[in-house]
Amino acid sequence: MAAEPITTGAADDTATPHPQHTQTPSPSDVSLGNGEENRIQLNGITRNGPSLIVPEIMAEADSFLVLHPFADGAPVQTDYVGATFVPAGTQTNVAIRLDNTPDDGAPFIIMLHRDVNRDGAFQFGDGVTVADAPVFEGSTLIAMPMQVPSSTPVTPALIRSSAAEHLSKYESFRERADYRDAPAASRARALIHRWLVEVEAPTRSIETARPLFAPEFVMNFPSGPIDTSNALQAWLEGPAAAFAATRHVLSTVQHQEIEPGRSTVEMVMNWDGLSHTGDRMHAKTQHRWTIVDGGGDLPLIEQVDVEILEPFAPASWNQP
Repeated sequence: MAAEPITTGAADDTATPHPQHTQTPSPSDVSLGNGEENRIQLNGITRNGPSLIVPEIMAEADSFLVLHPFADGAPVQTDYVGATFVPAGTQTNVAIRLDNTPDDGAPFIIMLHRDVNRDGAFQFGDGVTVADAPVFEGSTLIAMPMQVPSSTPVTPALIRSSAAEHLSKYESFRERADYRDAPAASRARALIHRWLVEVEAPTRSIETARPLFAPEFVMNFPSGPIDTSNALQAWLEGPAAAFAATRHVLSTVQHQEIEPGRSTVEMVMNWDGLSHTGDRMHAKTQHRWTIVDGGGDLPLIEQVDVEILEPFAPASWNQP
């Protein structure tokens, strides 16, 4: 499928650590494709409803994976229909959600835009002078035309997550007689299960997840910290949504009150995931949470430190 290259206005070269990869060459010289340090692997792309799952993205700096629509056989420069944050490095199974469920075979341009001001929020401007500028390597715009694949059905019996179980446990802890009078341990367990509902539910939302965190928070994952609302939203819409279903099974949960209103919880999480193509994955992580009393019904997450005990790897996952 042939496509005309998307052109942009000049980028603010002082706002990015890689200005040579956001400078716009002459439109007549621009070609679409992958570079040596930035690339989009489309081979093996799948779809689950309105979400596309891209097998692998490589970006030399924090970027956004962006979808531009077609109209009358040409890409629309001044519009986009989906964008997701991609941290620097190589990421696999990157999910990008479209505004609406696309038709099978619908054409789009998929491309990388640099997070120029490094705030984790995609800024498009008027579509001509783009705040978060497209990524170039030389005269190559890191972009390519694509057609939406058919939605990949996954057998319902295989994708039952434990979100409902965590919701039941959350409600059970809240119903305990000591929940308000001696709340530290039971309220901590309620918070953990309430957060896992957010992680495992198909409708992940920053609006319901953000209130579970303190005003200033950090989640220290091996891949890097998450310490802003925008970064949390990007994680919920990206890595957390990269699987059709997940299960988190807790073990060795230990709660310790540091001081009035502040506690730590250490636990092991056994994680099972099912990809959108039906592949099963497993991992085991050690979590240490610091939680604080925010005066509400639940304590708030102030800090999460995650250590990988067993790395993500293919595994057998049998469910009733």
